[in-house]
Amino acid sequence: MFVGGLVVGLYIFFPLISWKLYLEPAFASFSYESHIPKSTILTKNYLKSLFINTATALTGVNYENASN
Repeated sequence: MFVGGLVVGLYIFFPLISWKLYLEPAFASFSYESHIPKSTILTKNYLKSLFINTATALTGVNYENASN
């Protein structure tokens, strides 16, 4: 039972240990250029404009019609 448990444990945890030892350090050295800003300033006016734009985009659409 001990050997069986050891084999099952290695079968489950070997990919995780392998990732931590070999692959994660290789991917950690990459720096990705992102077009999404790292921080977004949310003000009351900005949120209000988002809600207004969403409301105007959704008005005039008849959702009872199946083709919409």
